[in-house]
Amino acid sequence: MAVLALLTIALFAGAAYSAPQASRIVGGTETSIDKFPSIVAVEFLGVWTGVWSQSCAANILTTRYVLSAAHCFEGVFYDPSYRRVRAGSSYRNTGGILSYVEVEFNHPTYGLNGYDGDISVIRLRTPLEYSPVVQQAAIVPQGFKIPDNLPVVHAGWGAISQGGPLSPVLLETTIFTINNELCASRYLTLPRPLVVTENMICAGIPDVGGKDACQGDSGGPLYYTNILVGVVSWGHGCANETFPGVSTAVSSYTDWIAASALCILFPGAAFSAPQSSRIVGGTETSIDKFPSIVAVENYGVLTGVWSQSCAANILTTRYVLSAAHCFRGVFYSPNYRRIRAGSSYRNNGGVVVYVEVEFNHPSYGLNGADGDISVIRLSTPLEYSPVVQQAAIVPQGFKIPDNLPVVHAGWGRIESGGAVSPVLLETTIFTINNELCAARYQTLDPPSLVTENMICAGILDVGGKDACQGDSGGPLYYTNILVGVVSWGHGCANETFPGVSTAVSSYTDWIAASVS
Repeated sequence: MAVLALLTIALFAGAAYSAPQASRIVGGTETSIDKFPSIVAVEFLGVWTGVWSQSCAANILTTRYVLSAAHCFEGVFYDPSYRRVRAGSSYRNTGGILSYVEVEFNHPTYGLNGYDGDISVIRLRTPLEYSPVVQQAAIVPQGFKIPDNLPVVHAGWGAISQGGPLSPVLLETTIFTINNELCASRYLTLPRPLVVTENMICAGIPDVGGKDACQGDSGGPLYYTNILVGVVSWGHGCANETFPGVSTAVSSYTDWIAASALCILFPGAAFSAPQSSRIVGGTETSIDKFPSIVAVENYGVLTGVWSQSCAANILTTRYVLSAAHCFRGVFYSPNYRRIRAGSSYRNNGGVVVYVEVEFNHPSYGLNGADGDISVIRLSTPLEYSPVVQQAAIVPQGFKIPDNLPVVHAGWGRIESGGAVSPVLLETTIFTINNELCAARYQTLDPPSLVTENMICAGILDVGGKDACQGDSGGPLYYTNILVGVVSWGHGCANETFPGVSTAVSSYTDWIAASVS
């Protein structure tokens, strides 16, 4: 499975459907839940028929919460007990596991300005259980602006055409984002104008049509790479060449989603001689919260012992992402590296897979620690489980704002040269202005270079929290999105010199090409 292509759902007939209908993606191709494990079908109980049938879709936030469209959870006969979700199945009304809706939290602005705020966090009565076909969606960061003409993916069980036949199996289709001002101006030409706001994303095939979500797709995902950027909301017909489909922009509501679901979105220095160790200023955590992190172990040529030296992040069952400096050195050979996945512990538990070959970024070594990133191919594939899952990768070119709360996790030292931790730790720190960080590192003798391809993070002028030796190659997360790979620093948790990670968004396209 390609690293950056996971990818459902409201809609149309002039507006979001007040009476949801089961159906099929327009212009789509058959796919499976293995490719889209975070989508679930939303089913409703017919008041008059007494029959359950698929009506909308939703996206898994945690085992207890899903994200959908608010208009799927309203109506004359609406009652939470008349809604349930089906997870882990490629089929509309069969297979997978069922969980009933306990309560919905529609966004408070929904209904005040057309379809603005058409988003809902749904709490389930009983928790889902993660598996290869039931996984958490990766949520776009708050405030991320979706560029025009971006390839995005719908998946769902919606109608094949406006009012057309149903599909029993999950379908997907790739479309493109459309300029919001252009989209808004087109919808204002309707006899009854419809409002497109900055909290919406328009997408389709401009002036061609033929591909779109449709009835029954409401609440489902709009994905860019494997990041959930939109929730299908409304449109004028389906796959119309003039009027694109409209989704709710998740990035306008990320903070609200996190608050509604009890902060559910945190999942989950080039230390030139990697050493086993522990996060500085961290607290004990578990692999259940960070299922995409793996320990990188090296074989001591002189000792004959395997020990944890770095960390990495799961891209696919066959590839992981780490720091290039973890895969070089006098005694380096791929035969001397392996990874341990699915364990909270440094050197035991989980599953062990050996490294086949590393692909260090071609710019690494040319300009200090710039390009300190590596894609690693494993000799045998991992198997996804609740504690072994793919990392969500930040989109190419995304600029990380200053003072953003980000999370390190790893087995690094508790202090520079200090004691090791046998168990996974985590710590929350904050991003620091790159120019300020670069200026501070220029005062060292000799100076160290901070480039635009790096992220500085710590507790500025206080210190006390950081990654350290043994954390190299591990994750820097914003919400549940991998934004950085731990790279280098001056000591650990220094109040003057923040830790430095490689900015993944500078290399997303290269990462995707490397695993293709």
